[in-house]
Amino acid sequence: MESYVDPKKCSICRQNPIKYTCPRCSLRTCSLSCCIEHKKTLNCNGQRDKTLFKSLNTMTDLDLLSDYRFLEEVNRQVETSKRDELANRMKSLNESTRFQKLIQSKLKSLWSIQILYLPRFSTRHKQNQMWFDRKTDDIFWHVECRVFLDTFHTWTITRMPTKDTTLANLLGKFREANQSVSPKVNNFSSEEQVCVYIENFGQKRTQFGKYEKRSFNTVIDLFRERVFIEFPILYISLSCVFMMNSNHHSSLCSCIIWPFNKELYRKINCYLALGIWSQFTFLAQWWSKSDCVLYIDPVDMERVRKEHAIVIMNHKYDIDWLAGWIICQRLGIMHGSKIVGKQSLRLVPIVGWCWIFTESIFLRRVWESDRETLVKDLRKVLANYPQNYFFNFLLFCEGTRFTEKKRLASMKIAQEKGLPELKHHILPRTKGFTLLLQGAENRITGIYDLNVGFKKSGAEPTFLSIIKGHACQAEIYVRRTPIADIPTDTDGCSDWVHKLYQEKDQIYDYFLRHDTFEGNGLVRVEIPRNYKDLLIELTWMIIIGIPSVIYLCKFLWTSTFLAQFIFVILVILATIGVRAMIAVTETERGSHYGENQKDK
Repeated sequence: MESYVDPKKCSICRQNPIKYTCPRCSLRTCSLSCCIEHKKTLNCNGQRDKTLFKSLNTMTDLDLLSDYRFLEEVNRQVETSKRDELANRMKSLNESTRFQKLIQSKLKSLWSIQILYLPRFSTRHKQNQMWFDRKTDDIFWHVECRVFLDTFHTWTITRMPTKDTTLANLLGKFREANQSVSPKVNNFSSEEQVCVYIENFGQKRTQFGKYEKRSFNTVIDLFRERVFIEFPILYISLSCVFMMNSNHHSSLCSCIIWPFNKELYRKINCYLALGIWSQFTFLAQWWSKSDCVLYIDPVDMERVRKEHAIVIMNHKYDIDWLAGWIICQRLGIMHGSKIVGKQSLRLVPIVGWCWIFTESIFLRRVWESDRETLVKDLRKVLANYPQNYFFNFLLFCEGTRFTEKKRLASMKIAQEKGLPELKHHILPRTKGFTLLLQGAENRITGIYDLNVGFKKSGAEPTFLSIIKGHACQAEIYVRRTPIADIPTDTDGCSDWVHKLYQEKDQIYDYFLRHDTFEGNGLVRVEIPRNYKDLLIELTWMIIIGIPSVIYLCKFLWTSTFLAQFIFVILVILATIGVRAMIAVTETERGSHYGENQKDK
């Protein structure tokens, strides 16, 4: 059983009445000796803990005074630390300024070199390790070197001596730092083959703009009588020859042949256009891994390679035309592709110009003028067309890309004419097709009905999806009708077109229900992709792409500010042009033609 402890007795000796209370641990003792003993035993210093929490009802005047003095002490310490930090900064700044002035005076007196220092808080100023050696009376530089071979190779040289460093030393240090590209540096066989550029300050602008080309034996020659900023950057490169070509220039040059030999002109232009259009199929087939499956009679697939044809396609997607191009490329007939399209397509950069050169037909959607244009342009194409060269005219009889608003507007016209309602197509316009048929002059032998559908398992069928590398999955259902089986009179041809679109509506409805054309009466044919468009794209990359990048880098290094500004403007205009090309394919940016009954 524990013994009783009297709370009024000393906690150490437990005999005498208590007289003192420890300010820190609140232990109660009777004498100085007991107080000293408790400090030794409990390792207590006897000082009040100024941060110890005390409730309000236990607070005394002494506690309040102690807290006040504690706050004063904290304030003094904060003020003292600020003064010490500022003093240390000023001391460091003065030492740095004295060192900088020493470097500046030595450079100016020894080699007439003027150095400018960056703000002391900038990153490059902090990284700069430039040093003056009093024993050798030499300055050691901190330099960033950028060597351009196939790309930029950057490395930093610290403590580079002024008197003994040559170009050969620089390249030797580069070989040591970049073993993987060391063999390429052997091309820098002599100083005449090497261009060294350094930013130009305080002097007149040179032919290289704000960069000055320098030749040197030592670093002294490189920087002598110049103004430069600390931690300088040296650009080192081989002299290069720029070569550029453009398939559109070739297309323009081929126009010279047109007045003398139209057949030769068409032969040349077919393949020049193929060089451009193959870049689009390259994006679809190789870049985004998109695929297209064909449903067609095998006999018709052989015929399409050996006859002039009119192709009628539904126009529900942004890139249904690209799916058609993929099939044409795989069948080897893309060089003969032409369109019957709206007048504004002539203005589309690159593609629209190619359609002009390849004699596509453009309409204003005004029948009085379009009638004459169709007859004249078709006769021009059929006249003197090369033997064993075949073309195909892509025609959208609906006249515009499908939207629900346009369909509803066209169905009002269909009700007035007593025609069946179409669920997935716009009411076709028959006058243009009838005129094409009548002007075929027995040269066009087949009409191909194409029904394009994109599977839900693939990416959204837009050109932006292709550029982003997202694979789209397309299927095309193809039927051929001999042109001899189609009535040539206006009413009979118009009835045939309306019946065709009723059948197209049923075919596309089948695709929507089954997400495939399989089982709808035609054989599934998977035509493997070939390497032709890939080889064409790689050829253009080698001939134009790589030299252009090299020339662009050199231009940006050496050109004036005005030239760089003009270049930026050209890049912006090119970007706008590319965006305009993409906008042509987008449904929401398409024309509003056909949304009103007066357009019908």
